[in-house]
Amino acid sequence: MLVDLRTFLISNPELQNRVIGADFLTVEYRCPINVEQFRFWNDMHVINYVISGRKDWIVDGQVHALSAGQAAFIRKGVYSTKQYFDVEHCVLVFMMNDAFIRQFLND
Repeated sequence: MLVDLRTFLISNPELQNRVIGADFLTVEYRCPINVEQFRFWNDMHVINYVISGRKDWIVDGQVHALSAGQAAFIRKGVYSTKQYFDVEHCVLVFMMNDAFIRQFLND
């Protein structure tokens, strides 16, 4: 199953710490997903800052491990992740579209 990440984060009523704009989305996300492998797509670019836990991002067959204190810029597209369950996975997610990035760089 392939999940639309932005729609999931916007429509999830359990997420209280979020700011939603036309060109961006910011949310604190405590991952409740109890599956080891997860696939999703997003139509916005993402800066993902890991507060706790760890997760592997699989991109073009390469594994990129992210753990607490690390951040990554993730281009829009389709991704697979591997979740670890030893520590709760909590992230700050900053999603932004191309127009937001252009405006930010021009200001």
